[in-house]
Amino acid sequence: MLIYLPKLEHWLIQNRTPKVVSKALRVGKVEPLDADGHLGQLLLGYPTGQAPIDRLVMGAQVDEAHWLTASLVHLVPDLNAVWVRPMEECPAELLSAAHTFLKQSGLDCEVASNGQLFIRLEKAPAVRFEPLWRLAGVSMDERMPVGAGAKYWISLMSESQIVMRQALGQAQASIGLGLWFWGMGALSKRPQADDWVRSVWASSDALEALGHWLGVETHRAGCGETPALSDGLFMEWPADESDNDSSEIDSLERIVRRALGQLRWGRLKRLRLASQNRYWTITPKQMWLGR
Repeated sequence: MLIYLPKLEHWLIQNRTPKVVSKALRVGKVEPLDADGHLGQLLLGYPTGQAPIDRLVMGAQVDEAHWLTASLVHLVPDLNAVWVRPMEECPAELLSAAHTFLKQSGLDCEVASNGQLFIRLEKAPAVRFEPLWRLAGVSMDERMPVGAGAKYWISLMSESQIVMRQALGQAQASIGLGLWFWGMGALSKRPQADDWVRSVWASSDALEALGHWLGVETHRAGCGETPALSDGLFMEWPADESDNDSSEIDSLERIVRRALGQLRWGRLKRLRLASQNRYWTITPKQMWLGR
């Protein structure tokens, strides 16, 4: 059984982790995840970025090409760094300029119905991209693409800043505009979950779409319902819940407490708690030794 907690790293930093979750983390064995491909790594058994998953959500046909997201962002400079801020609403002329720029750069680019830009690549470049959600509170320089092929993508990011400014006439603007590349990955034409997954309890469109695509029993979380706990359950906790919503925290604590109880008495083989960066595995033996 796995409980995916998208806000876990935030809770740990803010020292607001629910007590029973903290107890489980103390006795569990921690292992890293590929940040840009963590959802695929947890559910499919191999890392894949958000781009092919987002296309799946929008009903696109799955192929074996690699896909990369090109997101329009604000670039906010200060005396010490440049900060990247996702653009919540993208003007049509800016989206059109970005699409034209990528096509003229020789890239196979498409605009999705929701305004997202996706780049189709026949094979994955030797580059590590950082997802948008890893940019908060960190200088742009610390999250730039790295790897043997990174120079090309960094050059495109720099060129895009000029193109975006020209598109909106922002020659004198204090806030810059540009493209951020992330979410690279591919989905196999043969849907197959990791061996242990039997059912998915999803709170996001991405996980719900993956569950249906894989053909496993898939439910949408909500209305106070909780799933039956079992070894094959992949459960996603809502990422948009308020930190101050005590009822949601209480509900999470009850579920984790039940899972730990079943683990202690051998009714579960293992429990995994996962964030976007790492996961903790707790076994019955660890529960007894960690009491």
